[in-house]
Amino acid sequence: MSDANALYQFLRSFRPSYVNDAIGDKPTIAKEFANVLGYDSSEVLEDTDGFIIDYWFSLNEDADPWIALQFLTLGNRRSYHWEFETSLETNGQKIIALGHDVIAISKGQRFTFYGLAELTLEQSQEIFQIVSRAEQPPPLIFKRECLQTLIKAVESAKTTKEKGDAMEELAQFVIDDIPAVTVEYTNLRTRSSEIDIVAKYDPSESSIPIFGTDRYILVECKNWHKPVTSSVVRDVFGKMENTNCRTGILFSKTGITGRAKYREAEREIHTKFVRSGSALLVVSLDDVKKVNSGKDLVRVLEERFAELTLDFSKPGTVGS
Repeated sequence: MSDANALYQFLRSFRPSYVNDAIGDKPTIAKEFANVLGYDSSEVLEDTDGFIIDYWFSLNEDADPWIALQFLTLGNRRSYHWEFETSLETNGQKIIALGHDVIAISKGQRFTFYGLAELTLEQSQEIFQIVSRAEQPPPLIFKRECLQTLIKAVESAKTTKEKGDAMEELAQFVIDDIPAVTVEYTNLRTRSSEIDIVAKYDPSESSIPIFGTDRYILVECKNWHKPVTSSVVRDVFGKMENTNCRTGILFSKTGITGRAKYREAEREIHTKFVRSGSALLVVSLDDVKKVNSGKDLVRVLEERFAELTLDFSKPGTVGS
Protein backbone atom coordinates (compact mmCIF):
# COMPACT_ATOMS: atom_id res chain seq x y z
CA MET A 1 0.00 0.00 0.00
CA SER A 2 1.32 3.45 -0.89
CA ASP A 3 -0.39 6.44 0.66
CA ALA A 4 0.18 9.01 3.38
CA ASN A 5 -1.27 6.70 6.04
CA ALA A 6 1.16 3.93 5.13
CA LEU A 7 4.03 6.43 5.18
CA TYR A 8 2.92 7.65 8.60
CA GLN A 9 2.88 4.11 9.99
CA PHE A 10 6.28 3.33 8.46
CA LEU A 11 7.99 6.42 9.89
CA ARG A 12 6.40 6.25 13.33
CA SER A 13 7.53 2.63 13.69
CA PHE A 14 10.97 3.19 12.17
CA ARG A 15 13.50 1.65 14.57
CA PRO A 16 16.60 0.77 12.57
CA SER A 17 19.48 -1.20 13.98
CA TYR A 18 22.92 0.41 13.86
CA VAL A 19 26.25 -1.26 13.20
CA ASN A 20 29.28 0.93 13.90
CA ASP A 21 27.04 4.03 13.86
CA ALA A 22 25.58 3.09 10.43
CA ILE A 23 22.07 1.87 9.75
CA GLY A 24 22.06 -1.86 9.14
CA ASP A 25 20.34 -3.70 6.27
CA LYS A 26 20.04 -0.58 4.10
CA PRO A 27 18.86 -2.45 0.96
CA THR A 28 15.78 -3.85 2.72
CA ILE A 29 14.90 -0.56 4.39
CA ALA A 30 15.37 1.40 1.15
CA LYS A 31 13.02 -0.90 -0.77
CA GLU A 32 10.41 -0.95 2.00
CA PHE A 33 10.50 2.83 2.20
CA ALA A 34 10.30 3.16 -1.60
CA ASN A 35 7.35 0.77 -1.71
CA VAL A 36 5.47 2.87 0.82
CA LEU A 37 6.02 5.87 -1.47
CA GLY A 38 4.78 3.98 -4.52
CA TYR A 39 8.08 3.16 -6.24
CA ASP A 40 8.78 -0.22 -7.76
CA SER A 41 11.74 -2.14 -6.35
CA SER A 42 13.42 -1.85 -9.77
CA GLU A 43 13.39 1.94 -9.33
CA VAL A 44 15.58 1.76 -6.21
CA LEU A 45 19.19 2.03 -7.35
CA GLU A 46 22.17 1.81 -5.02
CA ASP A 47 24.80 4.52 -5.29
CA THR A 48 28.01 2.53 -5.53
CA ASP A 49 30.12 5.59 -4.73
CA GLY A 50 28.27 5.98 -1.45
CA PHE A 51 29.98 9.25 -0.46
CA ILE A 52 26.83 11.09 0.54
CA ILE A 53 23.88 9.48 -1.22
CA ASP A 54 23.01 5.84 -0.50
CA TYR A 55 20.20 5.22 -3.00
CA TRP A 56 18.50 6.87 -5.96
CA PHE A 57 14.83 6.50 -6.86
CA SER A 58 14.93 6.53 -10.64
CA LEU A 59 13.25 4.90 -13.64
CA ASN A 60 16.58 3.29 -14.56
CA GLU A 61 20.31 3.95 -14.49
CA ASP A 62 20.17 6.15 -17.59
CA ALA A 63 17.31 8.37 -16.44
CA ASP A 64 17.57 11.51 -14.32
CA PRO A 65 16.82 10.46 -10.72
CA TRP A 66 13.71 11.70 -8.97
CA ILE A 67 14.89 11.25 -5.39
CA ALA A 68 18.22 10.93 -3.57
CA LEU A 69 18.07 8.94 -0.34
CA GLN A 70 20.66 9.31 2.42
CA PHE A 71 20.65 7.30 5.63
CA LEU A 72 21.95 9.36 8.52
CA THR A 73 24.55 7.78 10.76
CA LEU A 74 24.64 8.49 14.45
CA GLY A 75 27.81 10.46 13.86
CA ASN A 76 26.78 12.75 11.02
CA ARG A 77 23.69 14.38 12.51
CA ARG A 78 25.52 17.66 13.11
CA SER A 79 26.97 17.83 9.61
CA TYR A 80 24.05 16.87 7.43
CA HIS A 81 23.10 20.47 6.58
CA TRP A 82 26.41 20.78 4.74
CA GLU A 83 26.00 17.35 3.17
CA PHE A 84 22.54 18.24 1.90
CA GLU A 85 23.78 21.41 0.27
CA THR A 86 26.67 19.57 -1.39
CA SER A 87 24.33 16.89 -2.68
CA LEU A 88 21.84 19.43 -3.94
CA GLU A 89 24.39 21.31 -5.99
CA THR A 90 25.70 18.19 -7.73
CA ASN A 91 22.93 15.63 -8.01
CA GLY A 92 19.19 16.15 -7.80
CA GLN A 93 16.24 18.32 -7.01
CA LYS A 94 14.83 16.31 -4.10
CA ILE A 95 16.71 14.68 -1.25
CA ILE A 96 15.51 12.53 1.64
CA ALA A 97 17.69 12.04 4.69
CA LEU A 98 16.41 9.41 7.08
CA GLY A 99 17.73 8.71 10.55
CA HIS A 100 16.48 6.86 13.62
CA ASP A 101 14.64 9.94 14.92
CA VAL A 102 14.35 12.39 12.03
CA ILE A 103 13.45 12.66 8.37
CA ALA A 104 14.52 15.67 6.32
CA ILE A 105 13.09 16.55 2.91
CA SER A 106 14.59 18.99 0.45
CA LYS A 107 13.12 20.37 -2.72
CA GLY A 108 15.24 22.90 -4.52
CA GLN A 109 16.82 25.16 -1.91
CA ARG A 110 14.30 24.45 0.86
CA PHE A 111 14.76 21.92 3.63
CA THR A 112 12.11 20.72 6.06
CA PHE A 113 12.85 18.56 9.09
CA TYR A 114 10.41 16.30 10.90
CA GLY A 115 10.98 14.53 14.21
CA LEU A 116 9.72 10.97 13.89
CA ALA A 117 8.48 10.77 17.47
CA GLU A 118 6.26 13.83 16.98
CA LEU A 119 5.32 13.16 13.36
CA THR A 120 1.65 13.83 12.55
CA LEU A 121 -0.52 12.43 9.79
CA GLU A 122 -0.72 15.91 8.26
CA GLN A 123 3.08 16.09 8.08
CA SER A 124 3.17 12.65 6.51
CA GLN A 125 0.78 13.94 3.85
CA GLU A 126 3.12 16.88 3.19
CA ILE A 127 6.06 14.53 2.75
CA PHE A 128 4.07 12.15 0.55
CA GLN A 129 3.00 14.96 -1.76
CA ILE A 130 6.63 15.91 -2.37
CA VAL A 131 8.42 12.58 -2.74
CA SER A 132 5.85 9.95 -3.69
CA ARG A 133 6.12 8.27 -7.09
CA ALA A 134 2.82 9.74 -8.25
CA GLU A 135 4.16 13.28 -7.81
CA GLN A 136 7.30 12.84 -9.90
CA PRO A 137 7.61 14.08 -13.50
CA PRO A 138 7.12 11.63 -16.38
CA PRO A 139 10.13 9.65 -17.58
CA LEU A 140 12.42 11.46 -19.98
CA ILE A 141 11.53 9.15 -22.86
CA PHE A 142 7.88 10.21 -22.51
CA LYS A 143 8.88 13.88 -22.47
CA ARG A 144 10.98 13.39 -25.60
CA GLU A 145 8.04 11.84 -27.43
CA CYS A 146 5.75 14.70 -26.40
CA LEU A 147 8.37 17.25 -27.39
CA GLN A 148 8.85 15.69 -30.82
CA THR A 149 5.08 15.71 -31.39
CA LEU A 150 4.86 19.40 -30.50
CA ILE A 151 7.83 20.27 -32.74
CA LYS A 152 6.18 18.49 -35.67
CA ALA A 153 3.00 20.44 -35.01
CA VAL A 154 4.94 23.72 -35.24
CA GLU A 155 6.54 22.66 -38.52
CA SER A 156 3.33 21.38 -40.13
CA ALA A 157 0.90 24.11 -39.05
CA LYS A 158 -0.79 25.83 -41.99
CA THR A 159 -3.14 28.57 -40.85
CA THR A 160 -2.16 31.56 -38.76
CA LYS A 161 -4.13 30.24 -35.78
CA GLU A 162 -2.62 26.76 -36.09
CA LYS A 163 0.87 28.25 -36.21
CA GLY A 164 0.31 30.42 -33.16
CA ASP A 165 -1.34 27.69 -31.11
CA ALA A 166 1.36 25.15 -31.97
CA MET A 167 4.22 27.43 -30.95
CA GLU A 168 2.50 28.43 -27.71
CA GLU A 169 1.86 24.79 -26.78
CA LEU A 170 5.51 23.96 -27.43
CA ALA A 171 6.69 26.91 -25.34
CA GLN A 172 4.36 26.01 -22.47
CA PHE A 173 5.61 22.43 -22.45
CA VAL A 174 9.32 23.24 -22.18
CA ILE A 175 8.84 26.17 -19.78
CA ASP A 176 6.71 24.11 -17.42
CA ASP A 177 9.55 21.60 -17.26
CA ILE A 178 12.06 24.17 -15.97
CA PRO A 179 12.77 23.62 -12.26
CA ALA A 180 11.06 26.26 -10.10
CA VAL A 181 9.15 27.69 -13.08
CA THR A 182 5.47 27.16 -13.88
CA VAL A 183 3.15 28.57 -16.50
CA GLU A 184 0.85 30.90 -14.61
CA TYR A 185 -1.19 32.53 -17.40
CA THR A 186 -1.76 31.95 -21.11
CA ASN A 187 -3.17 34.53 -23.54
CA LEU A 188 -3.38 37.03 -20.72
CA ARG A 189 -5.22 40.22 -21.61
CA THR A 190 -3.85 43.21 -19.74
CA ARG A 191 -5.15 46.78 -19.90
CA SER A 192 -2.75 47.55 -22.74
CA SER A 193 -2.02 44.31 -24.61
CA GLU A 194 -2.24 40.53 -24.80
CA ILE A 195 0.60 38.33 -23.57
CA ASP A 196 1.04 34.80 -24.89
CA ILE A 197 2.45 33.27 -21.70
CA VAL A 198 3.35 34.48 -18.22
CA ALA A 199 5.56 32.11 -16.23
CA LYS A 200 6.06 32.27 -12.48
CA TYR A 201 9.54 31.74 -11.01
CA ASP A 202 10.06 30.63 -7.40
CA PRO A 203 13.76 30.99 -6.48
CA SER A 204 13.17 29.25 -3.15
CA GLU A 205 12.67 25.98 -5.04
CA SER A 206 15.72 26.24 -7.29
CA SER A 207 18.09 29.09 -8.08
CA ILE A 208 18.35 30.17 -11.72
CA PRO A 209 20.67 33.22 -11.70
CA ILE A 210 19.66 34.56 -15.13
CA PHE A 211 16.15 35.19 -13.78
CA GLY A 212 17.51 37.26 -10.90
CA THR A 213 14.82 38.28 -8.47
CA ASP A 214 12.03 38.34 -11.05
CA ARG A 215 8.83 36.68 -9.92
CA TYR A 216 7.29 36.64 -13.40
CA ILE A 217 8.75 35.97 -16.84
CA LEU A 218 7.01 37.21 -19.95
CA VAL A 219 6.96 34.84 -22.94
CA GLU A 220 6.00 35.65 -26.54
CA CYS A 221 5.75 33.17 -29.42
CA LYS A 222 6.19 33.76 -33.18
CA ASN A 223 5.79 30.90 -35.62
CA TRP A 224 6.90 32.79 -38.73
CA HIS A 225 8.83 31.57 -41.76
CA LYS A 226 11.04 34.66 -41.57
CA PRO A 227 13.14 35.96 -38.66
CA VAL A 228 11.41 38.33 -36.27
CA THR A 229 12.19 42.02 -36.85
CA SER A 230 12.96 44.91 -34.52
CA SER A 231 9.34 46.12 -34.47
CA VAL A 232 8.26 42.88 -32.81
CA VAL A 233 11.15 43.12 -30.35
CA ARG A 234 10.10 46.65 -29.40
CA ASP A 235 6.54 45.45 -28.90
CA VAL A 236 7.72 42.70 -26.54
CA PHE A 237 9.83 45.18 -24.57
CA GLY A 238 6.77 47.41 -24.28
CA LYS A 239 4.82 44.54 -22.74
CA MET A 240 7.71 43.82 -20.37
CA GLU A 241 7.79 47.44 -19.22
CA ASN A 242 4.03 47.57 -18.69
CA THR A 243 4.14 44.45 -16.53
CA ASN A 244 7.40 45.24 -14.68
CA CYS A 245 9.05 42.10 -16.07
CA ARG A 246 12.81 42.43 -16.51
CA THR A 247 13.17 39.03 -18.17
CA GLY A 248 11.40 37.92 -21.33
CA ILE A 249 11.68 34.89 -23.60
CA LEU A 250 10.89 35.10 -27.29
CA PHE A 251 10.19 31.77 -28.98
CA SER A 252 10.70 32.44 -32.67
CA LYS A 253 10.68 29.62 -35.21
CA THR A 254 13.40 31.21 -37.30
CA GLY A 255 15.11 33.44 -34.73
CA ILE A 256 15.54 37.19 -35.18
CA THR A 257 17.10 39.49 -37.75
CA GLY A 258 20.72 40.06 -36.93
CA ARG A 259 23.13 39.22 -39.72
CA ALA A 260 24.20 40.90 -42.91
CA LYS A 261 22.47 44.27 -43.23
CA TYR A 262 19.49 43.30 -41.07
CA ARG A 263 20.83 43.74 -37.58
CA GLU A 264 17.95 45.74 -36.16
CA ALA A 265 16.36 43.15 -33.85
CA GLU A 266 19.63 41.85 -32.46
CA ARG A 267 20.94 45.35 -31.74
CA GLU A 268 17.59 46.41 -30.30
CA ILE A 269 17.80 43.61 -27.74
CA HIS A 270 21.39 44.36 -26.79
CA THR A 271 20.86 48.12 -26.54
CA LYS A 272 17.87 47.63 -24.25
CA PHE A 273 19.87 45.29 -22.06
CA VAL A 274 22.76 47.75 -21.73
CA ARG A 275 20.51 50.71 -20.96
CA SER A 276 17.96 49.14 -18.63
CA GLY A 277 19.11 45.63 -17.73
CA SER A 278 16.00 44.11 -19.29
CA ALA A 279 16.87 40.82 -20.98
CA LEU A 280 14.95 39.35 -23.91
CA LEU A 281 16.24 35.83 -24.56
CA VAL A 282 15.53 34.40 -28.01
CA VAL A 283 14.88 30.69 -28.53
CA SER A 284 14.56 29.33 -32.07
CA LEU A 285 12.97 26.05 -33.15
CA ASP A 286 16.45 24.70 -33.84
CA ASP A 287 17.30 25.43 -30.20
CA VAL A 288 14.25 23.51 -29.00
CA LYS A 289 15.16 20.53 -31.17
CA LYS A 290 18.39 20.20 -29.20
CA VAL A 291 16.79 20.06 -25.75
CA ASN A 292 15.31 17.11 -23.91
CA SER A 293 14.12 18.83 -20.76
CA GLY A 294 13.54 22.12 -18.99
CA LYS A 295 17.07 21.93 -17.60
CA ASP A 296 18.40 21.83 -21.16
CA LEU A 297 16.34 24.91 -21.98
CA VAL A 298 17.90 26.74 -19.03
CA ARG A 299 21.32 26.07 -20.55
CA VAL A 300 20.13 27.57 -23.84
CA LEU A 301 18.84 30.64 -22.00
CA GLU A 302 22.14 30.95 -20.14
CA GLU A 303 23.94 30.99 -23.50
CA ARG A 304 21.65 33.74 -24.73
CA PHE A 305 22.25 35.72 -21.56
CA ALA A 306 26.01 35.37 -22.03
CA GLU A 307 25.64 36.62 -25.61
CA LEU A 308 23.79 39.68 -24.31
CA THR A 309 26.32 40.37 -21.59
CA LEU A 310 29.37 39.94 -23.82
CA ASP A 311 27.74 41.32 -26.99
CA PHE A 312 28.23 38.43 -29.41
CA SER A 313 25.99 35.98 -31.24
CA LYS A 314 26.53 32.31 -31.94
CA PRO A 315 25.46 30.69 -35.22
CA GLY A 316 21.78 29.82 -35.23
CA THR A 317 20.77 32.52 -32.77
CA VAL A 318 19.75 34.98 -35.44
CA GLY A 319 18.31 34.61 -38.90
CA SER A 320 19.87 35.57 -42.15
